[in-house]
Amino acid sequence: MTNHFEKYFINAPRKMRVNGTLAMISSDENPQMGFFFESAWHREPCVVEPEEKAYAFDMLYVFVGQDFENQNELCGELSFTIAGHEYVTDKTCMILVPKNTPHGPIRVNRVDRPFFTYCGGASKERVPESRDRWVMPEGEFRFERYVLHGNGEDNNEAEQEVLRLHGSDNKIIGDFGGVFYGKFRWFRVTTPKDFVFAAESHSHGQPELLNFYSTDPDDPYHLGATISMEMMGERYEFDRTTTVFAPANQPHCPLRIMSVERPFMFFTLMPDCKVYSFDK
Repeated sequence: MTNHFEKYFINAPRKMRVNGTLAMISSDENPQMGFFFESAWHREPCVVEPEEKAYAFDMLYVFVGQDFENQNELCGELSFTIAGHEYVTDKTCMILVPKNTPHGPIRVNRVDRPFFTYCGGASKERVPESRDRWVMPEGEFRFERYVLHGNGEDNNEAEQEVLRLHGSDNKIIGDFGGVFYGKFRWFRVTTPKDFVFAAESHSHGQPELLNFYSTDPDDPYHLGATISMEMMGERYEFDRTTTVFAPANQPHCPLRIMSVERPFMFFTLMPDCKVYSFDK
């Protein structure tokens, strides 16, 4: 790697284990990132967040099972409370918590097989708001406003056909009404070598996180694939679990998947996104 943009490629091991949870990459490892981000593997029941809290920015939480034959299954059970309403699920899901909305506790009630979680928000620091700034939802409370399960659909039909042919499973896509955009997918070993996933350099009006994660909780930093990605025309290649931070309006890509030894996870996060679009 060259050094100009290496600070935006984050793959430093963290490996902090708490109550059976293996904490992975965090935005703490990159002071350049204007984006809060944490990731972890859950191996046994635990309390993720013991208290009700609210933040001054939108938060996106994702909980992903690792049974490739039953991809909607979390392989465990999760309890997530939003504004005093408890949501219990055993499915892979994406949960948006709007800014200043109280949420918690968050609990992992059961783990049948290790599953992966991450959360992110458009802030450098995760500092709770005081209770006088909390905002309760208006009208009838409905979980479908906040929770999205795997839908496997995308508006770009041509892209989806290419991905289906080349070994990608699209699981969760959501823009949550223009508040937060997130997309998650797996790439399988059937992906051909030197597969061009994003062919053209482009930029966005918002910062973006591009995340490449191992699916092996026992070897979480070995991606099981080799990725090539350009940032401002400089090429970077990596084979470790990596989070890439693309600042707003900074050109990035092409993105190529050079080889795949085992399935890996790829997901993107973009805050304050009215519509997913890009400028060449």
